[in-house]
Parts: sequence; C-alpha cells; structure tokens
Amino acid sequence: MTGTRGRKKISAIVLAALVLALAGPGGLMLGKAKPEEPSNTFYKDGKTVVARNPKGVVEWQTTLKEKVKSVQMIEGILFALCDNTVTRLSPERGDIIWAAGIRGEKRLNLVGGALFIQTSETLFRYNPEDGIRKWRYTSGEKTQAYEILEKRVVVVRTDRRVALLTYSRGREFGARPATSQKFTGAMLLGDVVLLEMDNEYSLYLADTGRQVASGSPRDFKKWAGLSPADALANIAKALRVSSQNRKLEALATLHLLKAESGRPWVVEALNSKDKAVKQAMSDVMSRLADLSKSSSQSVAVTANAVVINLAAMDDSGRIEKDFYTALFGNHPEELPVAESIVVAFIRMLRLGDKKMRAHSIAMLMTLVGLDFDYKADGTMRDRSRCSLEWEKWYEKHRGSFEWDVPNRKIRIR
Repeated sequence: MTGTRGRKKISAIVLAALVLALAGPGGLMLGKAKPEEPSNTFYKDGKTVVARNPKGVVEWQTTLKEKVKSVQMIEGILFALCDNTVTRLSPERGDIIWAAGIRGEKRLNLVGGALFIQTSETLFRYNPEDGIRKWRYTSGEKTQAYEILEKRVVVVRTDRRVALLTYSRGREFGARPATSQKFTGAMLLGDVVLLEMDNEYSLYLADTGRQVASGSPRDFKKWAGLSPADALANIAKALRVSSQNRKLEALATLHLLKAESGRPWVVEALNSKDKAVKQAMSDVMSRLADLSKSSSQSVAVTANAVVINLAAMDDSGRIEKDFYTALFGNHPEELPVAESIVVAFIRMLRLGDKKMRAHSIAMLMTLVGLDFDYKADGTMRDRSRCSLEWEKWYEKHRGSFEWDVPNRKIRIR
C-alpha cells in the first residue's frame, strides 16, 4: 500500500526490509519530542498571572488589562483566559507573546500544532506561535463539539446540525440537520469524507468539498444480506464502473459492508474454501490494485486507504499479501529491481555494525532462503569467508533474479 497522499513506487517487501535493516531493533524515532512542562506553578490573582517555583517563591508576575478567569498550560504553552481576550505568556519570564480579542466562555485545544478556540457559537483556528487567526466559523447555534479528521476536515456539531469545514480555511462544504436524524460518526477515507447520520450517509471530497454521493445506510450496505460470494462479486462489479463518483461510492461500500460477525466481508472471506468466494476475492483485490494506480488521485488515494483499513483488521497479513500479489501481477513495473535488493543486503554483510549485519543476513534468508553459514557475531575471518561465498553466488546468478510475488520472495530464473 502506498501512502494516502501519493503513490510511491516501492513495494512493502523492500520497504519493510530497509526499515528492519536500517532502523535496528530499537526502531525508528520520528517526530518532535514532547515539550517539557515547566516546573513552575501558575495561578490567577485578580488581573495578575503569578508563577511560583517548586519552593513557593514567586518567579514573576504579569498584570493584564482585565480580570483573569483561568490560567491553562497546554503542551508547554501558557494561556491566560479573560472575559474578552486570550493571552499567551512566556512560562519562563511571564512576557506577553500575543493577545487575541475573543469574547465569552472559551475552550482551548491544541491539535497538530494548531490552536482551536471554541465559544458558544463560534470556532476559531489560530497559529499558537504568533497568535495570527487562520479562520473563524460562526454557526449561529450552540456548538456542542468538534472533531479534527487528519488535519484536513473539521466536523462541527451544534444542537441543530452537523457541519463539515475545510481544515485550512474553515469553509463549510457540507451540513446535515441533526434535529430529525442522529449523528453517528464521520471519518476520512482517503480523499473522501463519510458523514454518517442514522438515516443518511453522505460522501464528500475532502479538498474541494464536492458531494460525491448520498443515500440511506441500506443503500451503502445493500449487499449485506447476500452470500459471501455474491456480495464480493457485486463489490468487484461496482469497482469496475467508469464514473469517478461511483468508484468512490463503491470503495466506501466495500469499507462499510460487514458480515454478521461485524468484520468486513473481505476479511471474513479470507479463510473460505469456496471456489466462488476465492474468485470473487481475487477480483476485488485485482480491482483495488488497479484503482490504487488510477489517474484520478482521489480514487487512487481512497483505494489505498481502504486497503490499509482492511489490512488493519486482518491479523494474518493476507489482505496485504493478496493486494500486492494483484498489484504486481497487474502492474509489474511497480516492483523495484530484485537484483538491487540482493546486492544491497550482501554488501551490508561487511558492515562494522553487528546489528546491521544481523538484519542483513535475516533479510537475505527471508528473501532468498540462503545464509551460507554467515553469523553476524562471527569472527572477522569467518564473516569475510562467508561474505565471499555470497558474492560468488551473486556473480554466478547475476541478471537472473526476479520476484516471486505470491510468496514475497526473490527467486532465480
């Protein structure tokens, strides 16, 4: 599966191999470290924010223009909330970094580096670093809650309706009344947003806000009562349609269609011995593989997201294996050169780092089924001898390596 924002031309086999080889057993450490919380204690005293150190000594005092209602520390960022303003202060010195005029009761939340401020009828998005307002959305109704979907869509629930906003600009692009129907959930599925009410489902493109489809839950789950073979055959057929909207609707249906066990039909059918079910499964995976390479980015990204979600519900790894078997069977140009992978791991056998050597020989054993008695913790003389055996073996079979896709191995023609 490629990422949800693009289609990288590298197989999961090689990606996993390189991660194992380069990361080491401790794994990779990605992203920024969590901000360290200041040791001072902060509290309000009339119009003043006071900071005391662990010994109770006042470190600093900052007086604002109006009475402070509350002081909040969120992920290392200090805020003072007043009736008409939100002020960010330096936890170390109490300097005012910025202040924004916002009236009424306020709830603050930091999500993915963005500051969201909720009042009774309005939702604001600010840059917490400089206090610049990105957007404001006023519903005119009491706001009950909001949810951020992967920094692309904001779902706002009021006492009368559910609205979808673009994350970047706060523009409303979809709304459903919540008085005549109950909100049951919203999710981002690749490039589409699925808004679920108890008697209506709606699909929208996340970036443009264009509505793709709508219908009752029964419309999206219309094949739930069929046999596994018939349900999967209908899904495969629906995935072949030419319309982009219909393809996206079919992908959402595939995600939503559940068996009586509560698991998706595709996952439920993995262990079936019925030939018709197996053929339908093969057809579904073949269509997903083709759609993941679609010229329509929305279709490709959504197809990949569906596969990722299905694979997450499958402990056996079959979904991923079957998907890649179909992908590389339909699109062999997507496979990296098998020989380059073999060469890379053979060269890594001569590295000085024992952990790297251990990962390299493990991956060679997995991919080609040989080890030539190489021991990552062996003496340098023994390692050199075995490495030479590997290099001779490679030279003998140079130009003859190819992928055995179903078994996720490399073989010699």
